[in-house]
Amino acid sequence: MLPALVRFFARRLLRSVSFPHAAPRSAAAIREILGAFEAGLHAWTRGPDAALRAAEGVAWDRREFFWEGAAAAAAALHAFRRAPGNPDAALRAIDTHRQMHFAGYGFWNGVAHAARLPPLRLDAGAWRDVPEFARYGPLVAGGAAFALAVRRGAPDARARAWPVPPNAGWREGAVHGQGRALWFLHMHDAPALCAAAARVPGDAAALLEGVGIAIAFTQIAHPEAIAAAVAAFPPEPRAIVTRGACVALVQIADDDPAAAAAARAAAAGPLRRPYERCLAAAAHAGDGPGWYLRYLDQARRLTAEA
Repeated sequence: MLPALVRFFARRLLRSVSFPHAAPRSAAAIREILGAFEAGLHAWTRGPDAALRAAEGVAWDRREFFWEGAAAAAAALHAFRRAPGNPDAALRAIDTHRQMHFAGYGFWNGVAHAARLPPLRLDAGAWRDVPEFARYGPLVAGGAAFALAVRRGAPDARARAWPVPPNAGWREGAVHGQGRALWFLHMHDAPALCAAAARVPGDAAALLEGVGIAIAFTQIAHPEAIAAAVAAFPPEPRAIVTRGACVALVQIADDDPAAAAAARAAAAGPLRRPYERCLAAAAHAGDGPGWYLRYLDQARRLTAEA
């Protein structure tokens, strides 16, 4: 009964999402991404084996979104059951797309926050059996902030105010999540994206980094499209968007070995040197608590020298 309820709720939610300000040529990509997310969500409600089988039928460049949807379903089922701990064990066994798992957990918490539904617990005690929580926790904040910003149609102050653990990097993860939402809301409209980021002065640069992250994730199969989307920005914001895109290319290769060659291929031309600097930043960031902030600080410093 509960899996069917989650599928019904998800279908209603996704059918209510619209992106009227995205450029018309964005429609096919948005449809593919939402379709992959919904497919992952529905498949997971039927069990991990069903999800693994369904993933084989999803285009490789949309599997990140499939597994984000699967994780959102796992989070919803766990939260509705008021189960102790966390829902990560079954997804952890799959051992790929780990970053998107945490983004999916956050997506559910953003939806739950907006709709007053039960969220996942985010205290460290609930995740003590998940070592990666210390590293990828900020991606939970990013997933929640993405859901809130898409629902509102703009960056949402609640994404910086809703209660999350005081772990290093969670606020930055939330702002990046809002930046990713901006790309969906104004896809391929650089002037509108710059204007939307400028309306949040204290977070404008981090929002544009989030835009760059989404540019890479949504177009990983089309390196020329990534380069063109970045080039559409004026010089100053372009440098920030470029950094976000290169951070994403590094993380895509780390998250999904099947996409590593495509990520490296996308880091060509003007993206080559910033990508290499982001690789160096990742190598120096270490692991564990504070990883997100260390990685960002290193990437910002090194790309500024590029």
